[in-house]
Amino acid sequence: MSDLEFHLQGEQAATTAAALETFFAETFGAEIRRENPPPPAVGEAEKAVDSIAVAALVLSIPGALLAAMDLAERLKLKQKVDRLITLARREWREHGTRIWLRRRNATPLALDEIEPAAVLDAAEQAREP
Repeated sequence: MSDLEFHLQGEQAATTAAALETFFAETFGAEIRRENPPPPAVGEAEKAVDSIAVAALVLSIPGALLAAMDLAERLKLKQKVDRLITLARREWREHGTRIWLRRRNATPLALDEIEPAAVLDAAEQAREP
């Protein structure tokens, strides 16, 4: 995986995708790619919570955007990631759309339930060949 991927599930996934696209454009000055694959495999607990998901989208953040990140930038990025997590929590609470952070060779994480360090670690992992 060369990109950082967010999987969206829920009836308002398209609305949430637009909010994320705006967030990344304003915060990072980058466009993200939108795809419509089948929903990612998640654990039984997540399936039960979101059993009526209608839409699924993948938003991929280009690896080139992540390539410039180093330790100093990681500290600055934490505030931006905090805002991203806040957006994910709001979308889940207000629209019922859950955003999953997909990591290489690992179970997807619900963005509204994790700490900024997990997002930064996933971004670092996405940079690796």
